[in-house]
Amino acid sequence: MKKFIIPSLLLLSSAAYAETPSLNVHSNDGNVATYSLDEVESVTFEDITKWTVSTIAGNGTKANKEGVGTAASFCSPQGIAFGPDGTLYVCGQNRETASSPFRILAMDKDLNVKILPITGAELNAPWGCTVDNDGYLIVASKANNKVYRINTTTYEATEVTDGGAFVGPMGVKVDSEGSLYIAARDSKYVRKIAKDGTVTNYTVGSKQGPCDMAIDSKGNMYVVNGADYYVYKITPDGTVSTVIGNGVKPTAATYTDGTPGDLSTATHGQSWSIHIDKDGVMYIADLLAFVVREVVPGPDGDYAKGTIRTIAGKPFTQGTANGVGDAANFKTLGTVVAHDGALYVGDNGGNTIRKITAE
Repeated sequence: MKKFIIPSLLLLSSAAYAETPSLNVHSNDGNVATYSLDEVESVTFEDITKWTVSTIAGNGTKANKEGVGTAASFCSPQGIAFGPDGTLYVCGQNRETASSPFRILAMDKDLNVKILPITGAELNAPWGCTVDNDGYLIVASKANNKVYRINTTTYEATEVTDGGAFVGPMGVKVDSEGSLYIAARDSKYVRKIAKDGTVTNYTVGSKQGPCDMAIDSKGNMYVVNGADYYVYKITPDGTVSTVIGNGVKPTAATYTDGTPGDLSTATHGQSWSIHIDKDGVMYIADLLAFVVREVVPGPDGDYAKGTIRTIAGKPFTQGTANGVGDAANFKTLGTVVAHDGALYVGDNGGNTIRKITAE
């Protein structure tokens, strides 16, 4: 359930009217109920959105192969990111064979998939990716501790070296001001590299360092990893708190979306991906439970006081089925991103790209 308070209605004074205003409620079945505003404390809506999962690219074969839609194939697609022209970039996180190179692929709006001829990069387990404000593709090469900035026209790569070494880079994001954020899991910090070159490291995580992060409109970071069973918040001054989860590894029996308004009551598993869309809605790919979750913030954009909802996948049920809500399932969830009103997921274990649409 999502709860919306309408203060402009509730503050109306009946003294200003000959009669107390009324509120007409129209339901889906065509019935109309009328209430005096004196009777109305709040208005609650039931969210009946249906989220449908489909496979749009990849045929499940663990290989890097060009083609259209499901005629193409991917080798463990992990990081995905959209460019300004609608191109979807995909990181092939694993090798096709022991001797084959790692690949970055691109898919256009017509689902044409091609392998990018990147030069100047020694990719080794390319994990997360993003497109910066200048249109460059940023890729975290996890296994050799490098981050690359790739020209999406010439495909020439240069290494990001600002701020010294980091170990185990996984997630990369860029904020509205052009600052680059790198989730260095094994260094146990998020590194922020501002446009002017200023470097700040934010330490987070007790059992494991950060795997990915998202940045809200106020500059707050939200960080996930694979071992702490929390979603962390880091304010710009470095203050760390938890917003989702109780720190306990969930099981099929204990998994819960918790109580709206207090997301410390929700469980959180393991995640390599967190995303905030342009409307401030957060999406989390929980790879432990094989589900995608939506988090709508509470008052003043506070996610800890918001509502979390499992929108795709049946908790702790692994597979490749398409369908609505919990009728669908995922093999191993990589990155989730929002684009043009839909969600896109790199299904790492399924070697496919999945699309989730709401209706």
